Amino acid sequence: GAKVFETVLEHNTHLEFLYLSGNSIKNDGFKYLVEGMKKNTSLSCLALSTNDIGYEGISHISILL
Repeated sequence: GAKVFETVLEHNTHLEFLYLSGNSIKNDGFKYLVEGMKKNTSLSCLALSTNDIGYEGISHISILL
C-alpha cells in the first residue's frame, strides 16, 4: 500500500501535511515513502506514529538528510 505514496510524493507539488499514523506501515513501506520524498519539495510534515517502522526502516531516512 505504501508504494502508491512513492509516486504521489514524487509528483505532488501542493501536499504539505501527510498523516499516516496508525497504518501498520513496516520498514519496506517506509522505504517507498522515503524514495518519494527525495523529489518532493512541498511536504513539510509527515506523521508516522503508531506504525511498525524499526531501526532498519529509519535508516532509510538518512538519504534525505
